[in-house]
Parts: sequence; C-alpha cells; structure tokens
Amino acid sequence: MLKLICALTVIQLLLFSCATPPQLQMSESKLEYPYTKLKLLDLEQMFEIIQGKMKQYKKTNNEEFLLESIKICLSRPDGDGLVEKIIDNIRFSLDENDKWEKALEKVVQQSISELRLETTAGEDQLTYLILLENLVSELKPEFIRQYQSPKFETKLIQSIADARITVSKAATTESRLNLMTSQKSPSSMAQTLINEKNQKLNIK
Repeated sequence: MLKLICALTVIQLLLFSCATPPQLQMSESKLEYPYTKLKLLDLEQMFEIIQGKMKQYKKTNNEEFLLESIKICLSRPDGDGLVEKIIDNIRFSLDENDKWEKALEKVVQQSISELRLETTAGEDQLTYLILLENLVSELKPEFIRQYQSPKFETKLIQSIADARITVSKAATTESRLNLMTSQKSPSSMAQTLINEKNQKLNIK
C-alpha cells in the first residue's frame, strides 16, 4: 500500500511539472544609464554625460550617439523639472530639425519595442516608461497648440497612444520599490491628451 501511495505521488509530481509552463527568464539590464543611475545625477552631471555623447555624434556622425543622448535626457525621473533644461540643448545643437524629429521617432519606436518584450529587465522597462512619460509631457504644450493643423508632435503623441502600452508587474514592483510611486502608462497619458483636444474640437 505504501509503495502504491509513493508511486501515485511521483506520478502527480511529474504531471504537475509537465503541466506548468516554463517561466520566462527576464534578462539583466542592458542600458548604460537606466533610471536608477540617472535619478542620482544633478544638472551638471547630466550635461556632462550628454555633451560627451553629442561630441561623439558630431565627430563620427553615428546616429546612435544622438539617440543615446535623447534617451539619457528623457529617462531620468523628472520630479525637479530638469528634463526641460536639457532637452532643448540637444535639439538646437542639431543643424536640421528633420534630424531631431527622426531621432525622436526612433527613440519612441525602440522604447515601445523593448516594452513589448516580456524578457526585458524590470529596471529597463521602467526606464523606457519614464522616457515616454517625460516625452509626452515635453510634447504637450506644442501638441495643445496644434488644434487646426496637426504636426510632428501630434503624430508622435498619437503613435504613443496607439501603442497601447501596459505597465507590467515587474515595472510596477520596480516603481514602488525604488520611486515610491505607481507608474502610469504613457499610452494612457497620450490618449488623455488626445481626448481632451477632441472634446474641445467636438470630435467624437
């Protein structure tokens, strides 16, 4: 009888292990400057890092350095309004506005792509969420002014809304532990702006 019970127990354990899907293993942070590092930096330190990236961009014409500059600027939690003091410095150091717009579009698409990967580290997920949240906030004034003639800012806000980004459990935990806040979805923020504009324009 004891042997029978043991055999049944082994069979149950085997069936359970087969029925349980393997859990996805999240990767380690791949970012040189995740939000955890950036939140500790002041204005002078941020300028120094970004200016270094921009010098490399102008020296090599390698767009990756420009994209990195934008990511670093936008990925820092912005409770002190520091992003606004830095972002124009990047934008107006470029000789063409077209380069700025294309770079922002690429940064947004890269961020959305990383957030859609279930294996992206929680620290990186939150970094990309902060990046997009800060970008929505920075685009908001110009977006609001574009009631009759939608331009680049409006299209970018729409693309963030259309991405329908959700905040994962990993990112939520990361935010509560390290920022003591609940992270909002950038898509939700962008859609709220669109809804407010549509109400004023009486668009259903």
